[in-house]
Amino acid sequence: MRKLALQKLVHDWKNDSNTATFLKACARSDDDAIVRKIALQELVRGWKDNLDTLTFLKTCARSDGDAIVRKFALQELACGGKDNLDILTFLKFRAQSDSDATVRKTAIQELARGGKDNPNILTFLKFRAQSDSDATVRETAIQELARCGKDNPDILTFLKSRAQSDSDVAVKKTAIQELAYCGKNDPETLIFIKRYALSNTDENMRKIAIRELDLVWGNDSNIKIFILKIKAKADKDVVARKTAIQELARGGKDNPEILAFLKSCAQSDSNATVRKMAIKELASNQENNNNLFNVLCHCAVKDTFDIYCEGLWLDNPRKTALEIIVKQYPHHPQTPKLLRNRIANDPDPNVQRFAREQLRKLNQKDKRDRTPPKTLQ
Repeated sequence: MRKLALQKLVHDWKNDSNTATFLKACARSDDDAIVRKIALQELVRGWKDNLDTLTFLKTCARSDGDAIVRKFALQELACGGKDNLDILTFLKFRAQSDSDATVRKTAIQELARGGKDNPNILTFLKFRAQSDSDATVRETAIQELARCGKDNPDILTFLKSRAQSDSDVAVKKTAIQELAYCGKNDPETLIFIKRYALSNTDENMRKIAIRELDLVWGNDSNIKIFILKIKAKADKDVVARKTAIQELARGGKDNPEILAFLKSCAQSDSNATVRKMAIKELASNQENNNNLFNVLCHCAVKDTFDIYCEGLWLDNPRKTALEIIVKQYPHHPQTPKLLRNRIANDPDPNVQRFAREQLRKLNQKDKRDRTPPKTLQ
């Protein structure tokens, strides 16, 4: 009701000098913060070019007991003071000293809006991004810096620093996101984020860096491979590692680096199903290749799968390697020798049984091949 009364008062008595005085009284002393804010709105709407109005806005921005009113007063001050040194100084003061984080954030946003090309304001934003006690204020300062300084080497360096050294995860996340956005055309930024994705001690931060690499540089095939290799090697989720291996294999038939990586996964991943997947993908990419035969032999003999620890229901990667060898290299001179070795030495009875069956089939085939055809009488 008081809101409507104030608005009608201004509409009907705009040219009465007492109206502005009454609005100031309401904005100063009404018990309701919303009413005080509306009184300020009407005061600014009708008397925005009055020097007394700017002075009164400063008073409200500094001393009103409600953060919403202080924020509004700051925003209205900033609207009329983009090039006013006194107002910029006042905004800096509120950005440092207001007790409420949302008010400090508003002051920072208004400063940045008016000071994009002002080196002193950029320096001030850096200071707040480093030293404010509230993480959300530091985030805001970082975001405003990034908007002001796209492709600015000094700001890119600062963002790298905050991504590494801020104490709050959310602030570091913001710094990485803004760095990727601001530095997408900067080779050094790409190198930094790749290194961050590989070596940061916080798993969540590594995932954020990977996501930014994908969002900003994901159309680059080399970056895509880089991301997939990280996922295939370091993701804690088994399904994610297997999916990454499949995607890598899909594009890696003629890529020695990818084939070498798949070999590493086949031999060293901690999970048997991932090793098995890598073995299969290697085989599908290098059919009838002597190097592949050696890798498969290594997996068939050296894989660490333990049927008694990992479960009877799981397929043994050693058996998977043997299956591929028998299918793709039945005539290789080492294949029978390898099967005999597994019959004698493999601790998994399923592998022994499979090797014995395959050796029997090879021997039968060899015997048939050696038997001369019967001549017709």
